[in-house]
Amino acid sequence: KLADPSRFQSKIDLEKCNGCGLCIEECVFQALSMMPYKTKEVADLDPDKCMGCGLCALACPEQAISLIQVREKEFIPA
Repeated sequence: KLADPSRFQSKIDLEKCNGCGLCIEECVFQALSMMPYKTKEVADLDPDKCMGCGLCALACPEQAISLIQVREKEFIPA
């Protein structure tokens, strides 16, 4: 089940991310890209594009992506 996109945002655990890119393929909002981190490439989130739907978290085989709740005052509808 997908999350209510108005209430959540994805958060990436860079230590767990293996750089496979499955999350990028699943994101319909193009909110994810790759970036260098230590000795590897990992997923990077653009919070302005993330709608908090959770598709990236469902696609992640390492469970490196979680959804965090966004407080009302922090949420600005597009």
